Amino acid sequence: MQNVLITGASSALMQELIKKIDRSKFRVFGISRNISKIDGLNIEVLIGDINDQVFIHNIIQDKKIDSIIHAAAITHTRNTADYFKVNLQGTINLVDAAKGNNVHTFIFISSRVAGNKSGDYGLSKLQAEDYLKNNFDHWLIIRPSEIYGSNKNEGIDKLIHDVEQKKIILCPINVKSKLFPIFYIDAAQAIYELIFDHSYEKKVITINGLQGFSNYELIKKISTLLNKYIFIIPIPKFLMFIIKWLLEFSQINAKIVPDQIPRLYSLKETGLSCSGIQIEDYFKKEHKNKRFT
Repeated sequence: MQNVLITGASSALMQELIKKIDRSKFRVFGISRNISKIDGLNIEVLIGDINDQVFIHNIIQDKKIDSIIHAAAITHTRNTADYFKVNLQGTINLVDAAKGNNVHTFIFISSRVAGNKSGDYGLSKLQAEDYLKNNFDHWLIIRPSEIYGSNKNEGIDKLIHDVEQKKIILCPINVKSKLFPIFYIDAAQAIYELIFDHSYEKKVITINGLQGFSNYELIKKISTLLNKYIFIIPIPKFLMFIIKWLLEFSQINAKIVPDQIPRLYSLKETGLSCSGIQIEDYFKKEHKNKRFT
């Protein structure tokens, strides 16, 4: 049996991935600080922090890890230094420990927004990708697009929740790249196939949903499925960046962090389109409301 180490194991995406792994061939170890979320997944849970270099080195050495699937990350914070502490330095710690302990394969779950002009989150992801590519022989980088269906606190899930609960929605406009939402179970299936079925190596692969939407189109789509009228207020790009500046130089406790605004307007690539549950299917299956058609 091969030993697989998964970071960020408590995320809904990684939980779905773990369920798909053949336990007759792989022994799974998961690093997490939230044990309750991964009870019953038949894995050995390792409580710790990827920024603890000694912990990481000892785990990889003692458990004789063959492959690492690295998904742990921080996605939203007002303290932008945390992006580089967790997303970049955490990846560096794992790569260095993997090199020193004969790990064969390193899979990095990055982001479709990885890039120089995607705020500090996107930059931290890009720099982590670069470190992996330059310092490890057998690697695969997977960049999921906007994942939904697992968390109502951010991203597409928050937008769906806002349209459900509110009558007025603020909508950023002049955004060049469309959203390509992908259901989290479909994303997990695509990641599984890329890692375990196809064994890609030294590739950067973006995975995304089939349908692309502007923010306005997605709000209209959701409101139509809800059979609900929503008053949409368009917010131009220049005003969004004024909001970013105000958030940076104030202590306003807003529902977005400044870094999300350049991330929104950055150019993003599309890649492997994944079939499966689309927005319409999601409403029919998950919401089970007579208003949906």
